[in-house]
Amino acid sequence: MGFLEHLDELRSRLFRVAIVFLVLLAGCWLISDRILAFLLKPIRDHLLGDGAIIFIALTEPFMVYMKASAIAALFLSSPYILWQFWGFVAPGLYKTERRAGAFFIIAGMDTNWRKIVQIISELYRNRFIQPKFFTDSLQRLHIRPLPLCHSCRINR
Repeated sequence: MGFLEHLDELRSRLFRVAIVFLVLLAGCWLISDRILAFLLKPIRDHLLGDGAIIFIALTEPFMVYMKASAIAALFLSSPYILWQFWGFVAPGLYKTERRAGAFFIIAGMDTNWRKIVQIISELYRNRFIQPKFFTDSLQRLHIRPLPLCHSCRINR
């Protein structure tokens, strides 16, 4: 393959990755309220008094929902992105380099499995352990979480 064919191959793979990411971003945007509620549940349960979020700038609500959707879409599309990357890089490698690449893929899968186990343990912690810990700690110390004031102003 010549240089221009490689660029064409790279362009087509990047285009496919962008399409998959944008489709997943649109899907995540449709459920962004659930994604954000899931991410904010520990904060709302334990740190905020009434559970309300305060946005200071006009564009903040849109950006918060968009960022949550983009992070979820990137998380969901990462296997496809890595598959396209390997499909572009692998034909240019020697057999020994592919074997070394396979080692890194297996090591990366191990890291991904560890991340999945970490996410499951975080979910367990947020659902079962933290509520009891915060409630007991705050009751022992005789502390109540302060509610956030909706009419608070920031002096600049």
